[in-house]
Amino acid sequence: MKRSLARAVRFCLAALTLTGGALAYPTVGGAAGPPVGRENASMTSTVVRVWYGTDDPTEEALAQALARRFEATHSGVRVDLQSYALADLNGRMELALSASTPPDIVYTTPRGPGLAAYVRAGQLTNLSPAWRQRGWATRLRPNVLVDYNRLLTANSGVAGHVYAVPYTMAAVGVLYNKTLFHKLSLRIPRTLAELDSINSRVKHAGLTPIGLGNADGWVGDDWWLTLVNASTGPTPLAPALRPDPHFSFRGAPFRDAAVTLQRWATAGYFTPSFNGLDA
Repeated sequence: MKRSLARAVRFCLAALTLTGGALAYPTVGGAAGPPVGRENASMTSTVVRVWYGTDDPTEEALAQALARRFEATHSGVRVDLQSYALADLNGRMELALSASTPPDIVYTTPRGPGLAAYVRAGQLTNLSPAWRQRGWATRLRPNVLVDYNRLLTANSGVAGHVYAVPYTMAAVGVLYNKTLFHKLSLRIPRTLAELDSINSRVKHAGLTPIGLGNADGWVGDDWWLTLVNASTGPTPLAPALRPDPHFSFRGAPFRDAAVTLQRWATAGYFTPSFNGLDA
């Protein structure tokens, strides 16, 4: 059954690449990697209960599709995947923890209450021994584990433990309005200079060139990373994916992308009064 759960974890990691957040599987202890597990417990059936937190209906459909694909290739294992709005999931997690009936796997935010609620309840495995034995600290930039896990341990009464490890950086593409492109006789840009020209033409037509939605605090970060990816190949970014302790964001692609976003904001290319607090 542990092998079946490990396969389920791989399914959830596939879902993680679509979004961003943290994965907890509070059923098997001692996991060495980004997921974290509950101590001294084991699965008792072939049904894997997964709670997936999202406020995006598109994500919900994709997650369910992944669950069905997983079942099709793993005979005898059924994935009971329930999707909840992030605010609802936090409340349900608190109730499940108080009743000692948490799901097998949870996809949620590392921010409070999120996984911090599991820490307070003593339901997450402390990965500090594995962190030391396997030398994770030497493969990450200094203090990254402390910084990342501070989100989990804040206000939890636990300090100095490692419960999770950052696992990837996400690249995001850019959506465009095909109808407006046709109306304004625009073509998909192939260079940053062409995109600049499109922004100017759209603005001159009395429209907002780039939409930044207040419901998503990460959209500005996504634009920045997309500009970085557009200006440099994968080789300079490879150290960040490992991540290399000597990697730095002070390089030209990272600075140029930030300067470009500032210039676009000044030119009025973004949604008026956009929030973008995280960005």
